[in-house]
Amino acid sequence: MWQVGIVPAKLSDAIGSLVRYAQESLNVFFCPT
Repeated sequence: MWQVGIVPAKLSDAIGSLVRYAQESLNVFFCPT
């Protein structure tokens, strides 16, 4: 039963890191410094 809470947490962590990576890539692409 405890795995039900762990899997969505891992999934949201992975999605969050992917979103951060995508945002950084877009920032570099649109606003190169």
